[in-house]
Amino acid sequence: MSSTRRPDVPDVPEPVYKGEKWSAESSAKKRKGNETWAKTIAKKQRNSGQEYVSVTTKASKPAASVGAPCACPKKCFDVVGADKIQGIFREYWAIASHNAQSSYLATRVSRKEVARHRINSDDSRRQFSLCYTVCVDAEKVVVCKKAFCSAHGISKKRV
Repeated sequence: MSSTRRPDVPDVPEPVYKGEKWSAESSAKKRKGNETWAKTIAKKQRNSGQEYVSVTTKASKPAASVGAPCACPKKCFDVVGADKIQGIFREYWAIASHNAQSSYLATRVSRKEVARHRINSDDSRRQFSLCYTVCVDAEKVVVCKKAFCSAHGISKKRV
């Protein structure tokens, strides 16, 4: 049986269905170079904790750094240790993806029931308290919110 191809017609790849569009594998479409856009570069630098230039205001934003230690009675920074705090900070900012960082934070924050309800106080709708933990030598250590935010170099709004 002979082939139905004509020898004088050049080989053209068969069109492939991709979602809603048909396209040839060797299309000559111009590809967008979003890896070189200032907005994309600033986003990558911001998500990895580096210094970046804001696209809208053209102002230079400082790099993320470990915050001030807490002044709570638990002495969270002393319990964890300065070198471990630096390791936690580097581990968090090495993720460099906002969604993955949010997932990381969600695994470190847990809910627990309120320990004590007062009878004489107004009706409180509060049912849960948040418990912040950091991993030190494969062991979870409970810290206060300020120490948690300072160790990760984030604001309280992010938690």
